Formats: sequence, structure tokens, C-alpha cells
Amino acid sequence: MYYYALCMHLEKTERQRAIIELLDAEVVSSQEALREKLGEACFDVTQATLSRDLRELGFVKAVAPGGEYQYVRAEPGEGETIISITVSRNLLVIKTKPGMAPPIAYRIDDLGWAEILGTVAGENTLFVVLSEDCDPSQIKESVRLRLKG
Repeated sequence: MYYYALCMHLEKTERQRAIIELLDAEVVSSQEALREKLGEACFDVTQATLSRDLRELGFVKAVAPGGEYQYVRAEPGEGETIISITVSRNLLVIKTKPGMAPPIAYRIDDLGWAEILGTVAGENTLFVVLSEDCDPSQIKESVRLRLKG
């Protein structure tokens, strides 16, 4: 069992290293294109695994100068990418820099707070659905502080 777990960890480490090298070396505009390139490098990966790897590695899809999409590393200090947080009844509406709503949504989802029922992210806007029995202003402040740190 230990050997199997060790092998899986080594495979993940090597796969993620390959993802970093590929995305640092060339413009890749879709997960399918990245999955094909990984396949050429002998990494057979599912879309779900690839999504998880990209999230763990801090890559997000952003608009390149030419107008096409490409995967880039999220800026350090994701809290700095938030433009505003507004309360609307049991919703937090978070405005972000372009391409940063999804990684911030992942971070909020990973908090595991009972007051947060879920998130919906576009490119630069994120909705955080709150339970109706909580204080949205308090959750707003807690989220703001957590994302800054």
C-alpha cells in the first residue's frame, strides 16, 4: 500500500512538473490542448485531474495580449487581485482583476465554512452564496481578511 501511494505521489509530482514546463515554454489556450501535449510526453491524464493540477499549481486562464486565452500563473497574493466586495442580501459580489475570479472562488470553496453555500465565478466577477441565517457583513470581512493573508 505504501509503495502504491509513493508511486502515485511521484507520478503526480512529475506530471505537475511537466505542466509547469509546458505552460512556461509555450502558449496553451485550452485544457484539451494541454492534455494532448501531456499525452505526447507520456502522461495520460483526465480532464478532472488536469483541472485539479492547474488549480493546485496556481494557473488560471487569462486573456493574452493578442486577445486569445492562455494559461498563466495567478499573481502572488490573490487578495491583491480583489477590486471590491459588495453585500446583496445573502450574496457577496466580488469584483476581481480579469481572470482571477476562478482561483479566488477555489480558495473560498476550500475554506469549508458552513455559512458559505457555494460560489459561482465568471472571469472577473464572483458570487458567494451565503446561508440566510448568517451576518453577511461579518462574512464579507472574514473573507476579505482571509484572502489578504
